[in-house]
Amino acid sequence: DRCETSHALTCLPGYCSGSSNCALVEKSSDSSTMKCENCGYSREDSDERCRLRAVHFDGSGIINVNRDPSRIEWTIEFSIATISQNGVLMFSGNKKSDFVEVSLKNRIIEVEFSLGGKSKSIKMKNVRENHMNDGKWHNVKLEFYDKKLTASLDDCDTQASLFVANSHCATQIRAELPAKCLDPTVPCFRFLDTNNGIFFGGRPSGVKHVEEGYEGCISNVTIDGEIIDLSTENVDRNTGVQDGCRPMQDYCRGGMSKCPRGRKCHSKWNGHICHCAHSTHDDKKECAAESLSPSSRPLSLMDEESFISLRLPPATSLPFHFSAEFRTSRDDIQLFVIEFEQRNVFYKLEISNGLLKSSLPSHSSFIDSPLVTLGHWFKIDVYFSSSQVVTTFDGIYKLEDFQIQPVDLPDVSVEMIYSGVAPSTGHPSRFEGCIRGIALNNEPLTVKEKSKVRTGCIVTNRCSLEGVCPRESRCHSIWDQHKCVCHSGYISDSCVSACSVKGICGPDGTCIRSNNTRGYECICANGLRGANCERAAPEQICPLGYWGTFPDCRMCGCDAERGYEQQCEQSTGECKCRKGHFPTPFGCVACECGYGTTSMECSKEGQCECKGEAMGRRCDRCRHSNEVLDPKSLKCFRVKDRCASEIDYGIQWPTTLKGSIARQSCPNGEIGLATRLCADTGKWVEVNSWNCTRHEYSIMVSKFDVLDSFELLDMLKNATKKDVYIRGKNQQIAAVALMKIIEKENVLKCHDKGHVKDSSFSPSLLECASKILQSESPSEYLRLARRVADFGRSLFECHQKLGFLNPFQITQNDFMFTIDRLDYSHILPKFNNLLDTRPVSFPSIRIFLSPDSPSSFSFFSILARPRCTRCSSSLVAVHANLTSPIRVEFPLTEENDWKYPECAKLQGSDDSSWTAKDANLIGLNLTHAVCEFSQSGIFTLLTAAHKGLYLRFSHSSSLAAPILTGISLLLCLFSLILTFTRRGIKTHLIRVGFILFFSLNVVSLFFVHRVSVSQVFCPVRNALLSFTTSSPFGWLLLYSLHIYRMLSDGSTRTR
Repeated sequence: DRCETSHALTCLPGYCSGSSNCALVEKSSDSSTMKCENCGYSREDSDERCRLRAVHFDGSGIINVNRDPSRIEWTIEFSIATISQNGVLMFSGNKKSDFVEVSLKNRIIEVEFSLGGKSKSIKMKNVRENHMNDGKWHNVKLEFYDKKLTASLDDCDTQASLFVANSHCATQIRAELPAKCLDPTVPCFRFLDTNNGIFFGGRPSGVKHVEEGYEGCISNVTIDGEIIDLSTENVDRNTGVQDGCRPMQDYCRGGMSKCPRGRKCHSKWNGHICHCAHSTHDDKKECAAESLSPSSRPLSLMDEESFISLRLPPATSLPFHFSAEFRTSRDDIQLFVIEFEQRNVFYKLEISNGLLKSSLPSHSSFIDSPLVTLGHWFKIDVYFSSSQVVTTFDGIYKLEDFQIQPVDLPDVSVEMIYSGVAPSTGHPSRFEGCIRGIALNNEPLTVKEKSKVRTGCIVTNRCSLEGVCPRESRCHSIWDQHKCVCHSGYISDSCVSACSVKGICGPDGTCIRSNNTRGYECICANGLRGANCERAAPEQICPLGYWGTFPDCRMCGCDAERGYEQQCEQSTGECKCRKGHFPTPFGCVACECGYGTTSMECSKEGQCECKGEAMGRRCDRCRHSNEVLDPKSLKCFRVKDRCASEIDYGIQWPTTLKGSIARQSCPNGEIGLATRLCADTGKWVEVNSWNCTRHEYSIMVSKFDVLDSFELLDMLKNATKKDVYIRGKNQQIAAVALMKIIEKENVLKCHDKGHVKDSSFSPSLLECASKILQSESPSEYLRLARRVADFGRSLFECHQKLGFLNPFQITQNDFMFTIDRLDYSHILPKFNNLLDTRPVSFPSIRIFLSPDSPSSFSFFSILARPRCTRCSSSLVAVHANLTSPIRVEFPLTEENDWKYPECAKLQGSDDSSWTAKDANLIGLNLTHAVCEFSQSGIFTLLTAAHKGLYLRFSHSSSLAAPILTGISLLLCLFSLILTFTRRGIKTHLIRVGFILFFSLNVVSLFFVHRVSVSQVFCPVRNALLSFTTSSPFGWLLLYSLHIYRMLSDGSTRTR
């Protein structure tokens, strides 16, 4: 481009972007250059080719550069300007797999990335130079190479900063791979694979939603040195993005400045200020009078006990306007306090963490403004009225419509205005700096009281002090502070020569002095490259397991456990089955071609090529089941009282007499004999492969008591990873190995457990447990499930003791194992600390723990589809230090319809039976049943077919219910005796009683069902319904007895 633009004969197509026009401009008589005219963007927002370089985000906007970063190494640079403290600046990939993210967290740059495994993140050091919310441009540079992500700011010598411990302009994180990944044939997360482009301004979520949106400007985006034109079709955006960066435009250029003659204009974020020699103004006052005014003379408050108290006009009341200017070098300091006659009412203005903050008795708010620059003069204006307080900073940034309550600022006079540690005040606090231009209602205020205050704002120039900076550096004065900047070629606080730092150019590189911007350069050894020889030279071929052409290599994604080869088709990426196998929706399956085929290979449909009279997919049988295929002539012959020869389970079964058992060696390298019965009908039954044991399992048996947990787990994982379903003796050996590992781990101390030593230990163990449980026999299922629950309880105790252990979760198809903090909710599962990776078909079980639990962690496990006898609902294991019962909400399936649900707990330590003791059914509807258990354990919901009336007796040990029941029965008996023995009961009294309780019964029947049922109201409701329903019948009985007595006595009186 440079050669073409410096000696252009004509305008090149596409040289000028946007709506600009290309024109040739003569530089001399024999040369000309291209120039873009009528550009629609300002000079600050575009370059000489009218390429849009800057955009502004309002917090809901996002742009997408339709270009994926390289999976091996890349460099991305961009500049930001903002006054916001949080927001995602750049994002690419998927949070659940490979991604890279750069964000602002509390105004500090934070980078996070993942190669598909656990993500890594790191923040820049929290120093003032790294605070991004100062409203100025800052350059952010990201470099990814050798599985490392490096971030640096502004003009930073990245590698030198990483070498020097006290340097803070760069940071780096690395994705650590397991040792097994050193073998290039082992599949690992080695590369960054993203395919959704690069997003700026936020993290995309869904179609239109933006997470953690950024408010501010981004400019000068370059990817691997290529400038990105933000106005092209390759950059997508939404409505929350505007062209250019309006807040950062030059407000002092040309006619935009509103400063009168004699004032100096300073452009700031979203506005400008006008400086006089002795004051800062945003109005049009003359500067000449300011130098003569006593109020313009600054006052210095540099001592810990310094303060000033201002003399106020008599009866100063609302509304009023207060203004002043200040200068300080502190990030956290109180500026002014205004107190009213009512001492509990005040207004306080302070700098908190570098930002201006105003406070009233009821609340406080930050002013949306840039970071306060140390040593600069700033002006504040505060307007008080009966309904609001408007605070203005530098005439640009306002906190307006600040609604207050009448009690905050009553209709009383201002009592005092002060700064510093003024005595006899409500809010004395140190102010360190200078103050000038104090005025109330535009009238200067004088000092009423002061202490340790001097006139003027002159501080010692620290750069004039001898030896304040190292020899090879220059000193920059920052008011009452200083900063030492090393000369080119020198680094660290002591400004030593960069070439004297060991390893600055890698292990074998050579450092030499140079006239470049860094002052030195590195000559790298073979196999290394980079500015400081920090990068390994990459191989120029795609590694095993990837397809494409370097450097655009893509992962094959072929699952070896399903029978695919690791290396896919090099040009298309299509997965290939191993030789002698064919693809199915469940993976590759062996062809198993018989002796009636021409080849051991089969088609993609699994059909072997038959010859002779051979039939079937494997070419191993005849058309009729009572015929056998002759292996030599390949002709079919009828057999009598025999099962014909065929292939099944990878075995060629010979012709066998009816009622006999055929025995053959196990296939696929398994040890043992497989058997098959030829039934009396002349047809084969299913193959019995119980005694077939794979080599991986057989050698494990002799190692149970020899190997430690890690070694035995490696063997178990290696054995089970190839199996979708574990069968026969393999299952028995795997279950024993799993229980051996759990037994060894449970007796160890927390610091010695594999869970603490290796973060992959527990996930690997539980993945094996999930697969083994899926294949376990019903008779042994509960025994194995109990061991897994014991392992969870052991890990729970370690998480309680060791605070550095994080929550974790393993979710397989029908298995969930979780240890989580009780920090957000006591209803489990919850996903504020973990991702919800449950399959869609996973049952919606909820566990309710008491909020007053002393535990900081909890353990629970869910076996969605258990294989144990009578287990029609999920198994739930829960353990936590609780003082209240545990409630579990089970969903009711179609299998539970018209059946009696019963809450049950697995009893004993080795017993595999269920008990209903300490388990109560407390809630039931058409979709769910809620069980309450008194303590931790393994729970389920048992169901039985409804064949009559069921009575369920409570297992409660409380004596309150029996005592109350006995008292109630005694009272009823006493009432019955009085009814039969008493003669003088008035008829109208009986009628009134009957009418009263009948009315009460009607009211209760109408209203009580409208009240929502709760744990407390449920027994109250039942008692109320029983009482109001039985009472009318009691009064009717009494009335009947009364009539009977009248008739028997022959009396017509109503007594």
